Amino acid sequence: METKLRLTETQLKQVEEQRDDLAQRKLSWATTEKKMEEEKKHLEDLCLHMKNKSRGFFSRRRGETEDRDVALQKMISKMQEKEMRKKAKDARNTSSEKMEEASGDSAPAGQQ
Repeated sequence: METKLRLTETQLKQVEEQRDDLAQRKLSWATTEKKMEEEKKHLEDLCLHMKNKSRGFFSRRRGETEDRDVALQKMISKMQEKEMRKKAKDARNTSSEKMEEASGDSAPAGQQ
């Protein structure tokens, strides 16, 4: 009976240690997430500032009238568009190279 009680107490201590460890990890993740959100906002502000700065003196300053979220969304969609165009171009290039290889392999040996 006494050994069973000791075993139960040991298991209880282990569970409590695990709970404390998980609570500490959760706190650590929460602070990391908060720090990353702050860094993200800082980078977004920097991007918006650089975009407005690069417009030049005579260009219309939309940045002052546009909502911050709208401007960021436009920048993100423009970046995604460029990435999609690049992927499509790469896909076309690879498919045309494969077609050239396939046609080159099927040609007689003297014509290559």
